[in-house]
Amino acid sequence: MKTILIIDDQVMIRDLLKRALTKLNYTVLSAEDGTSGLAIFESRSQEIDMVIVDMLMPDMNGTEVVDHIEKINANVVTVLSSGQCECEIQAAVTTIGANGYLLKPFRVSQLSEKIEAIFSAVELTSS
Repeated sequence: MKTILIIDDQVMIRDLLKRALTKLNYTVLSAEDGTSGLAIFESRSQEIDMVIVDMLMPDMNGTEVVDHIEKINANVVTVLSSGQCECEIQAAVTTIGANGYLLKPFRVSQLSEKIEAIFSAVELTSS
């Protein structure tokens, strides 16, 4: 079973993602901001397969969080999440080298397809 860490300052989004990903048979960890997310990641980096990070958070934005995460473990799959314009999030993904993005709002079926597609793409490039 794969483990996903969610880092998002909106409790409603965290709860929705946690419930949906748990139903999809992922182990889910969550944090309310970049600082606590990084603390969780540092202590459990070897068991975390993917990190979903909100782009806009008060203490540390998503690109900063992903940058720190990749310095700790460059092999972890990183996904930016945002309700912004799709072109903006795509540009951020390309700039920081994240593995993909999740555009809010989303349906559980879209979430499932997106997560599976990102994991598959990463596995193909690793082979």
